[in-house]
Amino acid sequence: MAGLMFEPTFFFAASELRRVEYVATAQAVPDNGASAFGQLVQWGRGVFGNELASRDPGSAYAAWTSNDADVYVQQVSDPRRATVRLVYKARQLRDGSEL
Repeated sequence: MAGLMFEPTFFFAASELRRVEYVATAQAVPDNGASAFGQLVQWGRGVFGNELASRDPGSAYAAWTSNDADVYVQQVSDPRRATVRLVYKARQLRDGSEL
């Protein structure tokens, strides 16, 4: 996607898949992964609807909640550690007494 190769990492707990992360380093592309991040946000909007987003000078983030999963994409634009990340994780609901 946009010249980046994403590598998956799988996280298990109690013999269940709890999280999948796809991460691509983006130092080699001129936009530090901004194009790939934009494409992932557009994909997320198409699948999950409008996102909850935030942006600061060094990163951008968009998140969605869908049934039993939380999904987010993140771009870190620091030229020394530029990355784009897509994460699916099992949704964990907690009430106030558990915080």
